Amino acid sequence: MRIFTKLSIGLGLLGGCLLGQAGYSEDLTLYTPKSRAPMDVRKGASPIGAVTPAEISEFRGEFGGILYMGQRAYSFEHWPGKEMADCRQPAEGNACAACELILGHSSADYYFFRDRDGSCTLQAIDAHMQASDSAILKTLKTTAQKLLGRPVPGSKSVSKEVGWGGTGSGWKWEDEIDLAYLYMDVEQAGENTEGVARFQWRRAPLHH
Repeated sequence: MRIFTKLSIGLGLLGGCLLGQAGYSEDLTLYTPKSRAPMDVRKGASPIGAVTPAEISEFRGEFGGILYMGQRAYSFEHWPGKEMADCRQPAEGNACAACELILGHSSADYYFFRDRDGSCTLQAIDAHMQASDSAILKTLKTTAQKLLGRPVPGSKSVSKEVGWGGTGSGWKWEDEIDLAYLYMDVEQAGENTEGVARFQWRRAPLHH
């Protein structure tokens, strides 16, 4: 896990370099966590039940940062989050590299695959938001559609593919290039919860 100071400093430096490249709304910008340290949301943290307006703002900012880091099919060598994430060679699946970025209430895995020309490029994102309140989907949908366009209601089906597991109902984006789902993952549902908010996005040729 990266320490907070390195993460926040790195985000600040990258912000000055990259904000001019994006033509999207202010939601899709690099995000600096407000907590003292980033928390690994998959190792013991409990999802938030009824989210407050302040927590919704935090989730929106983190999700915008997650999308910002995946808005282009970056090569692994030039991915702007490389110095802020924990990157590895996956033991399973066909990815040539995978990187985990951890924020205060969220985490995201970025998967890189070989293109036809042999380059290792970003083609899939799997993000977990530690919120078990489905009301958060409305806010996250608004942020995502500024990049992906308007979604339609849709359900994510079960899959055993690395980074593409989970199932539940929510929103779906699909065109000739992109396939994405924003939903409450019922596979992560616990006692008195309706699942955990999850966003998954893959590009062609992984689209199909």
